Amino acid sequence: MATREALDHYQRGVHARSAREALECFSRALNLYRRQPGSPPPSPGSFDRDILAWMTKACLAMENLSKVIKLATEVIDYDGPIDEFSVQCLCYRRAARRQLGRLQEAFTDCLILNQIIPMNRENLFVMQWIATEMQEKRRHAGSGPQIVS
Repeated sequence: MATREALDHYQRGVHARSAREALECFSRALNLYRRQPGSPPPSPGSFDRDILAWMTKACLAMENLSKVIKLATEVIDYDGPIDEFSVQCLCYRRAARRQLGRLQEAFTDCLILNQIIPMNRENLFVMQWIATEMQEKRRHAGSGPQIVS
């Protein structure tokens, strides 16, 4: 169970006026929660996974894309069933990877999401968009400088 102080920081983060303020509040809440003696390890629906998902969203709003990928991966890579936090963070990580030009990794996240939520219209749209970007990138890479003799 989270301490009262950790819950207070969590609530401040949820209602923060800026992403930076939210991230600071969630970071404090997570640190307080994890320092608590006997705090349970991350599990589906657990307080720390919830905080990490909110922190990932705040980092995406601040365009701290490498932090988005790190936090989202921490939420996704736990032993247990897929839950709403995993799905949210897969979407955030997919967006960050696409913005960083890591298109193959973003496409892989689309494929994972498609296995979890088959035929989701938004994911299918993003998957098509990324595939088109990858084709464009390959086409431009193939049309390098021409040597004229």
